[in-house]
Amino acid sequence: MEISSDPFGNQVSHLSLCTLLRQVLRLPTVGKRFAISSWRGRSMISDQDEWGRDPSVRFMRRVFQETEKGQKRILAALNVSSFDTKLRKWREGARETFEVTWPQALRQGLALAEEEAATLYTHCFVRALRLDGVHVPSEALPSDERLSRFLREVLP
Repeated sequence: MEISSDPFGNQVSHLSLCTLLRQVLRLPTVGKRFAISSWRGRSMISDQDEWGRDPSVRFMRRVFQETEKGQKRILAALNVSSFDTKLRKWREGARETFEVTWPQALRQGLALAEEEAATLYTHCFVRALRLDGVHVPSEALPSDERLSRFLREVLP
């Protein structure tokens, strides 16, 4: 996470997840970055959540909630602690794959609702686990034949 100061001297954290929002939803940016600012110890997002009224932002928030649920289910099925040091590597691998596959799914005409986008992410997360040598039983994966077929086509 990169931290800098805005013109008023407030600390600003730039999140890589915001890059995903910008790329997938083609949202406008301020200063070529999305920023979450803290001002006098309070988060501006919690004080004034104007973004929360935007339907695309609400959609993405629901997607992220669902991806967290799917990730927790996989970790629980594998009996992996949420403090495991390998999680960062697996999440980054999943994010990289997800950033490639989601736009491809949209280009191929797969209109993904929140649950389907989360299922796609969960499959990307499991792929990252498997690439790292972790055995994930197929029963632990959410079943969606359409997404499974798509992933077999686009991923090596």
